[in-house]
Amino acid sequence: MSHDKGTLLLSLKPRFAALILDGQKTVELRRVAPTIQTGDLALIYASSPLRQLVGTCRVVDVDIASKAEVWERYSDQCALTEEEYEAYFEGAKHAVAIVVDSPSRLLEPPSLATLRSRMSGFSPPQSFRYLSMGMLEQLELNTV
Repeated sequence: MSHDKGTLLLSLKPRFAALILDGQKTVELRRVAPTIQTGDLALIYASSPLRQLVGTCRVVDVDIASKAEVWERYSDQCALTEEEYEAYFEGAKHAVAIVVDSPSRLLEPPSLATLRSRMSGFSPPQSFRYLSMGMLEQLELNTV
């Protein structure tokens, strides 16, 4: 999928969003690899019950490997127990580790209703989606 300027919107459970923004979680795991590059911006959307766009971070690397290799490399950076990790990747052929840094909280995290009022048809993704530069500008975000 093509995207403009490499802006990725990640949906995360609120606890994982908070851990990334606090700098305690530096790897986000996915079953499907996004098409992004080092230095690309990632927006962090905290899912229910929060339902807010809460911050940003930068992509350092995307590592695609076997489930065992990804766990060995990143288990101390992904904020999951081994049981949670195994359950998430059950049936997957590989694991994707999105390594992030430079977390920044939004000054006024917009709610889902606000996001929808700023960008017609906005819908948070199940996992991730790409945003064009025009879409990003419509969101009117200010970081700390």
